Amino acid sequence: MSDPLLIVKNFLAGFGKSNADDLDNIRCYMAEDAFFDTGTKKLYSRQETLDHLANSAPVYGITTFRCRNRYFAVDGNRVFNERWDDLIDDKGEVVATAELATVFEIEGGKIKSWRDYYNPDGLRAALAKRNFRGGFMATGQAPEKASAEPAATSTGGRN
Repeated sequence: MSDPLLIVKNFLAGFGKSNADDLDNIRCYMAEDAFFDTGTKKLYSRQETLDHLANSAPVYGITTFRCRNRYFAVDGNRVFNERWDDLIDDKGEVVATAELATVFEIEGGKIKSWRDYYNPDGLRAALAKRNFRGGFMATGQAPEKASAEPAATSTGGRN
């Protein structure tokens, strides 16, 4: 499979069942020397990414996350994605929802680079209510409540 968009769509669709399945998904789609910027931490290999997710799950009480995609755009081997990630606990309940945009770069049919950019509003508060601590960055709003328009403080692309 060499279509960057299809690779990313399949990758994102592979999350949401369990942490073990999420880790298998990463093993399948990420290059061994892949770079992952979580938004709060930079990881420089597939193994570092696997270790990070395996170790984070029990600390934060989040067993998986489900991706709800909003938009995709492709430029050569780069795929831009806007989505919401539902962070799910061991009871199958959504703990919080992260609003984010991601840039993926594909090489040789694998994800070579994965950079997440989170909206920090709300997620920390949602996690704090559940006594979680850590570097999660997102809104905590479900997409039904999140605005499709830029925030009032945004320049709307104008500087």
